[in-house]
Amino acid sequence: KTAGTSVEMALEPLCAPWGHRVREATPARRSDEGIIGARRGPANHDTTGWVSHLPAHKTRTLAGQKIWESYERIAVLRNPFDKAVSWFFWAYRHKPVRAEDRIPAFRAFLKDRAQSGYFKSEADVDWQCCHIDGRPVIDRYLKLETLRSDLDSLAARWGRAEGALPIPATKTKMRSSDALPSSAYFDAPSSGILRRHQDGIFRAGHYATRPQDARRASARLVA
Repeated sequence: KTAGTSVEMALEPLCAPWGHRVREATPARRSDEGIIGARRGPANHDTTGWVSHLPAHKTRTLAGQKIWESYERIAVLRNPFDKAVSWFFWAYRHKPVRAEDRIPAFRAFLKDRAQSGYFKSEADVDWQCCHIDGRPVIDRYLKLETLRSDLDSLAARWGRAEGALPIPATKTKMRSSDALPSSAYFDAPSSGILRRHQDGIFRAGHYATRPQDARRASARLVA
């Protein structure tokens, strides 16, 4: 829940022939300009191996060691407190929790993930995308909270103009019924779960470790 799909779509024209049309649901596309991983429905029928949410070690295998080492590896971060609330709403998108039950349900959700050993396991997609054998492999992090300026900075390094990488809005309605700030969902135990298990995100993004300091990311981009 970091606007990863939006960033993939923003960068996609750089990896495709001129005139390519960007769509959220897309099959994998390989050309002289680059590779685009399959997303959404088409990913379920992919035969290339290039699909969204690939673990880093699989990306390295598919790309080959030479490309893996020579290309800049980019990932997007989001404040772990805000991200966890969005994750909860996404997990229950097909069976929404009543507003009066959300806070206890959220805390139970995080507790269950911690007790089941989810964090930093093979099931933890975010961890697997950014680490190999427990080591971080990302060269450059973008932050959801400053995504527009971060993408402009990236474009400038590549010799492109400010605003050259437009950000498509996707999955923007998951928390549309939620008027609470992200910090309202946390107590000491639930805060501690994220500080322990997502410590790398706090460090990489220089995020404060108090939920009170987490501001809700723009709904214009993500839930």
